[in-house]
Amino acid sequence: MIIGGSHLFHAASLWSLTVATRIVDMVFYSSVPENNEIVHELKAEFRDGIVVPRDQVEDYIEEADCVLIGPGMLRIESSKFKMQSAKLQLKVQSLQEINSL
Repeated sequence: MIIGGSHLFHAASLWSLTVATRIVDMVFYSSVPENNEIVHELKAEFRDGIVVPRDQVEDYIEEADCVLIGPGMLRIESSKFKMQSAKLQLKVQSLQEINSL
């Protein structure tokens, strides 16, 4: 299962999906609606996958052997860069926060 992508970043989750479909027999993919639509349009290339709406992710996680979370997701609070001591501070998000992006 791949959970990734955002309204800002599209390619990272789609690249992950491309690689995963060449390695495993079934890939569950969940992203923001516009990325899910791109995958639906490219269904011929991603035959071995199911696009999962974010509100159904938890059900599919239970069925997955492996879960990749994050490629292309916004990982910082309020989607803005915050610098502290010249380091980027990342915020760990809950599934509910991820679904709201």
